[in-house]
Amino acid sequence: MPQIRDRFRYNRRGTVLLSGRMSIILLVALSGMFFLTGCDSSDDTDSVPDSGDLGIMMESLEFPALWVSQSETFRAVTAEISLSQSWTQAIENGTESWPVVYLLLVPVDNQAAYFSVQLSDDGGGSPLDSASTPDFQTTWSGDLIPHDLQYSTNLNSFFADQSGQYLVGVYSPSLGYTPGGDLPDALSLEPDYYLVDTVMVTNNAAPFISSLTLPDSLPSGFEEQTWTVEVVDPDADFGDWVENVSMDMYHNYNLARTLQFTKVQTGIWTFSVDASFAAAYPTDEYIFIVNASDRFGNVADSNRTVWMENLPAVTSNFTTPDTVVVPLEGANLYVMTVEVHDPQTDLDIESVYYEVMRPGESVWLGDESFTFNDSGPDNEDSQDEVAGDHIWTAGIITVSTNNNFGTFHFRVIARDRAGNESEPIVRDIVMVQEEGL
Repeated sequence: MPQIRDRFRYNRRGTVLLSGRMSIILLVALSGMFFLTGCDSSDDTDSVPDSGDLGIMMESLEFPALWVSQSETFRAVTAEISLSQSWTQAIENGTESWPVVYLLLVPVDNQAAYFSVQLSDDGGGSPLDSASTPDFQTTWSGDLIPHDLQYSTNLNSFFADQSGQYLVGVYSPSLGYTPGGDLPDALSLEPDYYLVDTVMVTNNAAPFISSLTLPDSLPSGFEEQTWTVEVVDPDADFGDWVENVSMDMYHNYNLARTLQFTKVQTGIWTFSVDASFAAAYPTDEYIFIVNASDRFGNVADSNRTVWMENLPAVTSNFTTPDTVVVPLEGANLYVMTVEVHDPQTDLDIESVYYEVMRPGESVWLGDESFTFNDSGPDNEDSQDEVAGDHIWTAGIITVSTNNNFGTFHFRVIARDRAGNESEPIVRDIVMVQEEGL
């Protein structure tokens, strides 16, 4: 492959001058194709014509060196020319027009498939005809200053039908030259007349995950923490970027949930978790797979096995009346409360319920209505006073038809969404008959 150069400029003698600005200059001047006068053909030390004879000199071309195949991102291309004094004077006199400048692109592997696009020095004021402008070129040139001899356009990589090397150059039909079917093989051009180089159109590379901050274990009730993924996109300078970072959590090889990370800066994505993250998941090992995808759908992944713990809720301060009275008529209401704390927060609590063992029996009886709530006074049947204060409340109603008297055993249990149950707390309540008048 020819060596890639920086930027060049022809001086009046046609000598190539290099500067430190990073850009790619390819196939320029094309001066050997022009019919010129005033050149001494016998002088073999001065084979490039003088700029005064040319009238127009192709000074430089700034064209990105690497393009990512099928990128829709438009990138600026700029060519600079200079004019002889006589040409400049002719423009002022109205006998000559501002030069037209084209960009020539030549596939190295199929040079017959070369094509041209027009550059503009219009200050952005004269868009190209949309009907004749290819999709890979913008109709608006992006040129900033009209007639400053800086010609511009914007291209995306769809100028390339396939990945590979392309030769790029500038020419001006104003000099009477337009590339034709006899375009010479650019790889064998005489260096005295042409400077040949290549740009590369490459297939998009997948991003890669350079760092994953994830603990080896998540103990029950763990403190809030932030997980960080650092992702590098090799094509970031060429119109590509990481669009999405997510993490799949698997339990027993089944997808349990997907986490969506947030981009905080280029290449840094985070996800914050607290103890509620473990709600509904039993204590076990979990596989976390992080996926980072770019604009082209290329995906990088990394995985980690994490042990996550989910312990049952803790109940305390179970309060009940010591005695309840069955009225002669009507009903009496009594209140029971219990304090419940789940290490995975209240989001893990599925239910808090009680069971009853009647006098003289040995079987605990339950009913779906035998539940506590911590929802506050949300309806007329709720005895709870404050929602979300960890004090769960249930009511006991005695009615005149109750006829089973004696000591009842009540036990309270909290069940979480992972199936864990708290240690039961038992209290005794004596039911008695109201004395008659």
